Amino acid sequence: MAKFTAIINLQINKKIMKKISFLGAVLLAGFSVSAQNFVSTTASNKNAIIEEYTGIKCTWCPAGHKIGNDLVKANPGRVVLVNIHTGGYATPSAGQPDFRTSEGDAIAGHSAVDIKGYPAGTVNRVKGSTPQGVGTASSRGTWAVDASTIMSQSSPVNIAVQASYDKAKNEVTAVVEVYYTGTQTVTSNMVSVAILENNIDGPQTGGSKYPEKVNPDGSYSHNHMLRTMLTPAFGEAISTIASSSFWTKTYTWKVPADLKGVPVKFWDLEVAAWVAEDQQTILTATDTKVTLPTSILSDLSATDKSTKPASQCDHDYTPSIEFENMEANIIRSFDMSYSVNGGTPVVKSYAGSLAKNAKTTLTWPKVSLPAGSVNNIAYAGPTNINSGALIDVNGSNNKIASSQFVAVASNAIKSGLSEDFSSYSTGNLPTNWFNIVESGTGMVGRTFITSGFTAPNVSSRGNAIWFSTSFGASGDEVSVMIGELDGSAIKEIGVKFAYAAAALDANSNDKLELMVSNDCGKTWTTKWAKTGSELNYFGTNNQSIIAPAAEDNWNEATVNVDATGGVLVKFKVTTGKGNSLWLDDIQVFSTTSTGAELESVSKITTYPNPVNDNLSIDISSDEASSINVKIIDIMGKVIMDLGSKELQTGLNTISVNTSSLASGMYNVEVSSTEGSVVKRIIVE
Repeated sequence: MAKFTAIINLQINKKIMKKISFLGAVLLAGFSVSAQNFVSTTASNKNAIIEEYTGIKCTWCPAGHKIGNDLVKANPGRVVLVNIHTGGYATPSAGQPDFRTSEGDAIAGHSAVDIKGYPAGTVNRVKGSTPQGVGTASSRGTWAVDASTIMSQSSPVNIAVQASYDKAKNEVTAVVEVYYTGTQTVTSNMVSVAILENNIDGPQTGGSKYPEKVNPDGSYSHNHMLRTMLTPAFGEAISTIASSSFWTKTYTWKVPADLKGVPVKFWDLEVAAWVAEDQQTILTATDTKVTLPTSILSDLSATDKSTKPASQCDHDYTPSIEFENMEANIIRSFDMSYSVNGGTPVVKSYAGSLAKNAKTTLTWPKVSLPAGSVNNIAYAGPTNINSGALIDVNGSNNKIASSQFVAVASNAIKSGLSEDFSSYSTGNLPTNWFNIVESGTGMVGRTFITSGFTAPNVSSRGNAIWFSTSFGASGDEVSVMIGELDGSAIKEIGVKFAYAAAALDANSNDKLELMVSNDCGKTWTTKWAKTGSELNYFGTNNQSIIAPAAEDNWNEATVNVDATGGVLVKFKVTTGKGNSLWLDDIQVFSTTSTGAELESVSKITTYPNPVNDNLSIDISSDEASSINVKIIDIMGKVIMDLGSKELQTGLNTISVNTSSLASGMYNVEVSSTEGSVVKRIIVE
């Protein structure tokens, strides 16, 4: 329990007060009888309080947060939210914040609660329409119904709270008033007072299920979080609860710099209070934001005015932010900073006189982003407003979205490539390959190189690119881009790849596209696409991620992208609530013959193509001549040298045993002193 000071604790029965002498009334007035000036004395219905048991690793907890917030919006002043981080899903990993509290653990751990899954919630700590177990905890789908039931019931008691912050003392003062309008079968009640905090940025699995709470940097904005309590976990007793009885108590709380290493922002605090029959059965509840003195208020809005790269071949970025003072206090100074890829922040300061509604712009020197990299630009601030004398109380209007820019190296890839990812560890992509989150936040950090999971749930092809699409909200977009390809060296580029996809349920509708750009990413053209069942789902699982463990789980595609010059190629995934999507054995090659024509040869044909074990090469020759035949992989390595072959006038057939060749793309090179001809074959 937090340390606090109880200034006033007063219980009065108005009927008794009428019999008190004038002198006694005067004496009592010294104990703030007149303080009963904001709690209602009119009988009313109960307010609902939802205690949500949540955690940063709970995938569906953001969906619970949204349900709670929607109920608050639909029922102003009637619903109180207390988000309690507790249980295994709230246990932080190394480097993660610890949002748990001892009071929250005690409330969640009460024998009457009986949590069976997360998120769970209790509505006024009574058993609702569909409890998870034998206790009061229920799943998020029933909270709205149960809250509506509670709010339709009459309450024997009203509760109100007022809270303010004293900057000089660094102290929150909360005055709680309780007034009884009816009778009860119990002889005492318990009153509880809690400190909650909003806008706490931190990690959250499944944040895409409440995208409005995902910040520009990908973190999640936690709200109504239980931070501490000013009473014991289950409250303190009110002994006089007869109709017309009044109770009040004033609490003070010295605001610490942090709780368990998580900073406390006094400007984002609220106080919640509730009255219960006992440790359970909450009769009604209320909450209020902590009022701040106007002398410390500021509100600086910020708008990104940066000059950004025009394409992925343009590496120049000029940071620039426009600010507007939205509050009455004049702003004389503040700091703002940006960083590239988490590096040292570059700080720029304002000094001047910014009146209400006035604007100013801070512009930093141009920075050149390194070629061949994905660059993330993140902003922090404004901070240190008027040397710390003012607090920005509206952080929602100055969170500049982090920007991601791919700076490709011009014509970096000058020959074909064949990649099976066997030499790459989890999370790393080859040089000049880029993982880009194009829209949404669900797929942030959800693209990997991996062979799968615990055997036998592993890819039959070993390491592959895995898109964990089950984490994406419908419509989230993520891609893997290759480039820039030198189209003057790789003639008429073709792409071959293997893909595999699994569904989450019958409604899964993920989409995979192969796209190409000839203008450094300004515009893209789709050359191949499969959606939903067209992906030939190899399995369905809504409980765990599944890997393509059998060879027949894989599909293959070969696409002529019909592009020349500097070329970017990308595999784009649009999530449609699938389970997973996999890519492997990606090859980029030239689809045209190269070299000079052989004057004495009128026609060369290879068949079958694709080939398994035996390849036939038919050569029609106008005269007797000598040629050389080689099988070359797309990286230019000679795999088979068939040596010199003598051609007769007319049709000549050369047979090649290809059973020893690995599956993939190869060039058949037929050459003589006149030049060479190359034919493309596919070995299956």
